[in-house]
Amino acid sequence: MRTRPTTWRLGISLLGSAAMLSQFGPARAQDGGNITVLDKILVDAESDEILLQDGYVAKKDRIGTKTDTPIVRIPQAVSVVTQKQIEDQKPRTLNESLGYTASANPNSFGFDTRYDAFFLRGFQAFYNGMFRDGLRQYNGPSAWFKTEPYGIEGVTILKGPASSLYGVSGPGGIVNVVTKRPKEEQYREVEMLMGEHNRFQAGLDASGPVNEDGSILYRFTSLGRKSDTDLPGYSDDKIYLAPAITFKPDEDTKLTILGEYSKSVTGGTAAFYNRPMATCRTSTRAIPPGTTSRRARAVSATSSSTVSTTC
Repeated sequence: MRTRPTTWRLGISLLGSAAMLSQFGPARAQDGGNITVLDKILVDAESDEILLQDGYVAKKDRIGTKTDTPIVRIPQAVSVVTQKQIEDQKPRTLNESLGYTASANPNSFGFDTRYDAFFLRGFQAFYNGMFRDGLRQYNGPSAWFKTEPYGIEGVTILKGPASSLYGVSGPGGIVNVVTKRPKEEQYREVEMLMGEHNRFQAGLDASGPVNEDGSILYRFTSLGRKSDTDLPGYSDDKIYLAPAITFKPDEDTKLTILGEYSKSVTGGTAAFYNRPMATCRTSTRAIPPGTTSRRARAVSATSSSTVSTTC
C-alpha cells in the first residue's frame, strides 16, 4: 500500500485553509461613522500622598529627610516595597513582603503568624526599628504590633543608623510602613482569595470624596480571614477594619485621621513544633553471671539481667 509523506498532507491542509480564508472579506462595523472610542481609565490603590510611586519604582518619600525628597537624592541606602509589588506578591505577613529586600532577613525565626520579626544588616530591627507613618511603634518582649499587608500602600526601608532623624533606633536601619490614605477619586476594590490549608480570605477597599467639593475624603479598608496552617491546631484567623477620613478645607490645610481595629486568632507559638515529642523505649537484656557491660557497670557484675531506658 502506497503512503503519502507527511509534508504532502501538511501542504494540502495549508492550501485548503488559505482558500477558505480568502472567501471572507475584512470585518467592518455596520455604522462606521458612529464609533465611540472610550478613554482608558486607570485607577491605582496608592494615594501618593507620602510615598510617590510608579509601579515597582518609588519616586519620592519622606523617610530619609522627613521632607518630600526624591529617592535618588537621599544620601542613604533606601529600599521600597511599593503597592504594586504588594498586590502582585500577596504577602501574608510583613515578613513575607520584605523577602526580596536587600540587607533584610525576615526568616530568622521561621514560621510564626504572631509577630513581625526581622533583621536589617544583621541587627535586630523589630524592637526599636519598627515605624508607621514616620512614628515609632513601641514593641515589648511579648507585645509586638502585627501589620496587615492589605492595610498598607508601601514599605520603606532606611538602612544604616538613623538616630539623628528618628531617635533611638537600631544600627541596621528602620522599617516604615505607610498606611492607606483617602483618595480624591473614587476607588472600589473587592478581593477574594483561597489557598491551601483551608484558607479563605475576603477584602474590601473603598475610597473617594464624601461631598461635592471634595473637602472631605474617606477610605475604608477591611479584611476577614479564616484559615488553618501546616501545623495542626495552629490557625491564622483575622478580622481587620481600618477607617480613615481626611478634612481638606483648602489646598494648604489637610487633616487625616487614621483608625485601625485588628483581632487575630492564632497559635501561641510555633516553637514547640520544631521537633516531635521524645518517646521512651524500655528494653530488658539478660547478662550472664560474671560478665559486665557499659550499661550494667553501674549495677552489679553478678546481676542476671538489666533494664535500660532510652529516650
